[in-house]
Amino acid sequence: MRINPNLQAQVTSEDLQRSERTRHEAVQSSEVLSSPPSSSAVPDRASISVDHAKIAGLVAQALDYPEVRHERVSSLRQSINSGRYQPDVSKIARALLSEVSGVSNQLDREQTS
Repeated sequence: MRINPNLQAQVTSEDLQRSERTRHEAVQSSEVLSSPPSSSAVPDRASISVDHAKIAGLVAQALDYPEVRHERVSSLRQSINSGRYQPDVSKIARALLSEVSGVSNQLDREQTS
């Protein structure tokens, strides 16, 4: 999975309230499911809730990272300007093919045989 650093996610208080309602419903549902059987059959219910608060925390953490790693860019720029930068074209090709079609495993097998 890749994270798009340009994507700006906004978690609103409405999202957090919805998460809390869903969590509350899940607790109630589990209480119904864990109660002893009675003469009147209670249909089984399942509830899946996404923890929006956890997601909001992860989004905030991801947004704290700089969009551009200036130290890395500076280092690469110096290497390119001095002629020392020599990218591994096999790695680049493998990454491109993997991104497009998942072919990198085939390339790995061909190189080892």
